[in-house]
Amino acid sequence: MKNWLSFLLFVAVGVHAQDASKPAVPQPEPGAADYYGAYAPGAEPQFNRSPNAFLIECVRNRRPGKALDVGMGSGRNSLYLASHGWDVTGFDIADVGVAQARHRAKKLGVKLNAIVKSDADFDFGTKQWDLIVLTCQPFRELLAKMKPSLRDGGIIVIENFHRDTMRDRLLDEDATYGNNELLRLFSDFRILRYEDIVARPDWGIEFPKNRLVPLEAQNGDIQHPGCDWKGVAKPTAATVRWGVMSLVCTDAGWVRVGK
Repeated sequence: MKNWLSFLLFVAVGVHAQDASKPAVPQPEPGAADYYGAYAPGAEPQFNRSPNAFLIECVRNRRPGKALDVGMGSGRNSLYLASHGWDVTGFDIADVGVAQARHRAKKLGVKLNAIVKSDADFDFGTKQWDLIVLTCQPFRELLAKMKPSLRDGGIIVIENFHRDTMRDRLLDEDATYGNNELLRLFSDFRILRYEDIVARPDWGIEFPKNRLVPLEAQNGDIQHPGCDWKGVAKPTAATVRWGVMSLVCTDAGWVRVGK
């Protein structure tokens, strides 16, 4: 979330008219204190406190592993993953948000490694993660560190704003993404899902609809074992009945057996 809340700074100090003869004063990068209002008890809701719906769909049938939540905020996505068996590390510059995530994890009885750190200082490592989550989080400058940190077969799940959303609300340009830009940024990955949709955003929920670009991209083309049957995950060698037919889950998928 390092750059994501910069629009709040512009709203707070830049809405007054400026003398056209004077250059605009550059605004500083937001620090931890700039996030306090978003997480303050009783504050007007600014973001969806439930886990991201696209993330839920992406991990629905995946075997839990090590997950990294970049810009975790108060932990809505981290806590969901931890409660579903993932070994989760999350970090954010907003210490108040991280403190809330730690408190909620303790209350829920789940393990969560929540760290106060900027994305520039965080050590992503190499071949560390099975899942990296970036929702409402600018990441172009992180690509060189993120991609090598993902294990073979691991996925990156992103939901962010399309650049057209700058017509609907105040956003930094580097926190938005152009037509098919995510596809180009991850052209060396296998694209599992990509959408360009108009929907209610997770951040800035007072805006009823924004143009969003969710992406699920996989490092390599490793196939995970098991199958899916009518929305339920099935292990390899599982059998089901489909009408008069018996089917078995194989490494290649469902195969008919017997007559």
